[in-house]
Amino acid sequence: MPPDDHEQLDASRAQGLKRHVPNALTVLRLALAGVFVALLSAVTPSPPSADAGAIERLDALSQDATILLVVAAGIFVFASLTDALDGMLARKWSVVSRFGRVLDPTADKILVLGAFVLLAGPALNVWWGEPVQRVNLSGVEPWMVVLILARELLVTAIRAVYEAEGADFSAGWSGKAKMVCQSLAVPIILLTVAFAPPLPGTSARTGVVAVAWATTAITVISGWPYVSRAIRMTARAARPAPAVVETPAPPIGPDPESPATGGPAPQDADRAGAPAGAPAGPDEQPDSVPDSAPEPGPGPADPPPDPPPEQRPEPQSGPAPEPPADAPTKKSARRTLGRGLSEPRVPARKRARQRKRRREDDTPGSEER
Repeated sequence: MPPDDHEQLDASRAQGLKRHVPNALTVLRLALAGVFVALLSAVTPSPPSADAGAIERLDALSQDATILLVVAAGIFVFASLTDALDGMLARKWSVVSRFGRVLDPTADKILVLGAFVLLAGPALNVWWGEPVQRVNLSGVEPWMVVLILARELLVTAIRAVYEAEGADFSAGWSGKAKMVCQSLAVPIILLTVAFAPPLPGTSARTGVVAVAWATTAITVISGWPYVSRAIRMTARAARPAPAVVETPAPPIGPDPESPATGGPAPQDADRAGAPAGAPAGPDEQPDSVPDSAPEPGPGPADPPPDPPPEQRPEPQSGPAPEPPADAPTKKSARRTLGRGLSEPRVPARKRARQRKRRREDDTPGSEER
């Protein structure tokens, strides 16, 4: 095989490997989330007594439970690192897939929500004090879990609806800050419970309660940018679009009703009911010009150009020459233009004889005489 073919084959294999690495990390995180939930569910603390000393307080959790908490914290940290790594590699190598877009948030929700549900559950509850009262060593209360779960469900529903319509609802800075805070809070609480049980009145108790409250507040607040973006998009979609008045375009081609383009003329409409062969009126013109009609002759020739200055005649000095006797005056020229250039001038006597002849022709009985 030529060296070029080997290089192309290696490049295709490398591209295929890059395409599957982010999805493989997402699947690994999903599996780690299941292992994390199983380990945290196996923790069974032993209730300490009210007069227990420092050594007995450290033994509030059995040795096996302490090991489970430490291992669960390590798995959670590793799974959180895979969450940051698979997204970075998918964007860097341009191999974002639908499989990753669906499975990545699913693995995140199972890992984070599973952690907070188990932290607020009975696995980390102990009975303490006089009178005896239940104390959750993690500092996470059930109502905190409800708020975190409601935020995740709301954001997931909004993203699904608007991304189906083509809007961009990718995670913003608030969602990333929330994930970082949760990824730090869970291992801090687990390690604190494992090595310094946060019983009431201790600094460890104050620390885990502050971490739990801060994580809940940041999680709830981080959902507001998604809600506000959805409100703006909904208002923009409900806003009526400005009315656009469309001006009708002029017709392309001749108008069938126009007389200039061969359409019916007014006189044609008047003669629509006339019988065939009826003579045309005095004002009507034939629809077509006969083939024997003479073609118009050429128009007047263009005037000759002015001669150059050296060939022009010198002006004559002295009085201006008198016009010839038969030259038309301004009054006769205006009279001629009023009658029309094409109409010949008829003498007055001839016009009188013509009028007298027309009257005689119109008189009854003139033909008999």
